[in-house]
Amino acid sequence: MMGGEYQQETFRVIQAMSTENVSKITTGDQQYYALMDNGNVYAFGHNEYGQCGTEENSFIQVPTKIKTLKNITHITSGGWFLCAIDDEGRLFCCGINSHNQLCTEKISISHIPIQLNKDMNVSFAQVSSGFCHTFAITNDRQVYSWGDNTYKQLGLGHSNEVSRLQHVELLKNERILQMAGGGRHSLALTYDGRVFSFGDNAGGQCASKGKEAVQIPTLISSLSNHTIIQISAGWNHSLFLTDKGTVYSCGTNDWGQLGREVQNGCKMDYQPARVMGELYYINVASIATGPCSMHSFAISNTGCVYAFGCNDKGQCGFDDREERKVPTLVEKLSGYKVETAVSANRRSLVLSSTDTAYEQKVRRILFQSKQFYDIVFNFHEISRS
Repeated sequence: MMGGEYQQETFRVIQAMSTENVSKITTGDQQYYALMDNGNVYAFGHNEYGQCGTEENSFIQVPTKIKTLKNITHITSGGWFLCAIDDEGRLFCCGINSHNQLCTEKISISHIPIQLNKDMNVSFAQVSSGFCHTFAITNDRQVYSWGDNTYKQLGLGHSNEVSRLQHVELLKNERILQMAGGGRHSLALTYDGRVFSFGDNAGGQCASKGKEAVQIPTLISSLSNHTIIQISAGWNHSLFLTDKGTVYSCGTNDWGQLGREVQNGCKMDYQPARVMGELYYINVASIATGPCSMHSFAISNTGCVYAFGCNDKGQCGFDDREERKVPTLVEKLSGYKVETAVSANRRSLVLSSTDTAYEQKVRRILFQSKQFYDIVFNFHEISRS
């Protein structure tokens, strides 16, 4: 990971072996998670609200298995909470409950993952969190939402906080591929490549003219000439990846998180526009920002990482703390084939793989912060082909 109070700018790797294989990584505000191929989940980092699910509230210094989570297929993390789905479609959450992130009004925090859909005849396949709100997608691609709804970011057409899973009726006629929750706004991607936005739009992050909140899921018509294959939502900006490997962005740009210039020197742009610079010459395979983030990543189809935006704690991975207003190659990662990047509040993680002479694929999680100044670990796996 990059970033943290020590302001160490570059990735550092110290190897620690594991017999389990990393499938997915995610991060919240200052807590981190790794989902393994066998369905186990490891957590580490801040745990004052029980967000690491380890039945205690002390800081988790090393990756620790969440014993009560088994056969997990999907994970996500918001500000200070974790959500997970198992192979039976059951939905579990733990951590803070300040805005009904745990779908109950009876507790303020939970150190143990609790099942949210226990009394519902519905199972889930995917889950995606914003800062204090969450979406879950069923097997038939229907969307449910809950949590903070101050800016109508739940897509329900009202601003009431929601303490139970609510079906997003306004998206029921759409086949949803992916949801992305930002700080206080949300994005929905359909299977045919269209994007809907709703919630806070003060910085233009919903791609809507004006600063008023977008009250219901609204099609981003300015992207209608493109087929979008991935969406990512930051604290107050949005990223869109097309099937051509090009990236578009909109929202606040005070740190350069849009990766491009905005006309007339403005600090925001509601109109999605293409991110150029070095990305013009490459095919982008994935994009990443996060609900706590003011920086962004683009990963090429060859595993190279380009970063842009806020870098005041070194979260972009460069040998300085200067913001990057255009996509810039993270040369410190040039020896790794990066598969995934996730960004948190002034921190970042990447998951990489490297083929070795022994036909092993080494999957590394690289990270960095004050507490993890010299603790970085590897997960090795025998060839997954």
